[in-house]
Amino acid sequence: MRNSIGIGCAVVAALAGQASAQINVAATTNAALLQNALINDGSMTIHSFVVSGQTNGAISTGVYWTTGPNNYMLDRPGIVISSGNAGAYGSGPNTSGSFSHNYLSGNASGGPGVPSTLADDALLNPITGGLSPHYDVTRIDITFEMNAGFNTVGFDVVFGSDEFPEFVGSSYIDGFGLYLDGNNIAFQSGFPISINHPGMAAVPETELDGVVVTQFGSPLMRFLQPVGAGIHTLTFIICDTADGIFDSTAYIAGLGVPAPGAGALFGLGLFAMARRRR
Repeated sequence: MRNSIGIGCAVVAALAGQASAQINVAATTNAALLQNALINDGSMTIHSFVVSGQTNGAISTGVYWTTGPNNYMLDRPGIVISSGNAGAYGSGPNTSGSFSHNYLSGNASGGPGVPSTLADDALLNPITGGLSPHYDVTRIDITFEMNAGFNTVGFDVVFGSDEFPEFVGSSYIDGFGLYLDGNNIAFQSGFPISINHPGMAAVPETELDGVVVTQFGSPLMRFLQPVGAGIHTLTFIICDTADGIFDSTAYIAGLGVPAPGAGALFGLGLFAMARRRR
């Protein structure tokens, strides 16, 4: 059992006209389905697409699509990777402040999850402040080259967690990385993407208690990176840290040509709350 009192950011200005159940998720481990959902604009040639996820009692990878406006600003289909049950992160009410799936036990019990590998830790340690161990890791490794006429890749990412807000500043620093040719490019306002990001805020949409909100007020982060000729590597990775519960999830879309600009702004306020983890 862990106890904590946390201070977080809550969205106090609701998005007008947002319909319910607009993000739909289907859990799958099928690499071809995941690749097609993530990359479909013809800008690159994929040489390998390797999915390393979890499958005990649930599935930690999936595809998503949207059927209208949603609070996360997702406007294109893509993939979901999670340290928990990817299929549980479609739109809907938030039913629990401690939503969890532990892949070692195959259920929502506490304790450690499936241990990370040394290769996982090498990617995750810089994101989670060197804290370990990491558990229930999901990663996707891609090798690719850009097709003629293309020299920039773009990514849409929404990252959120049930570790927020109680365990911000604790040892339970769930994190997300996006490594291009060995370098993490997933930074927002100069900070890596984890539950300790100062932009974490409550944005009602799914089971996630909080998501990273950009300085422009949008949960949708867009990363752009120029790439040259030749073969490149790309890794998406997400984890639980210090235990296998209170999961974190990322939605990723639009790998390829840079996406259009982001949308509406959010009003943010502060609130304090206490919860107990059992």
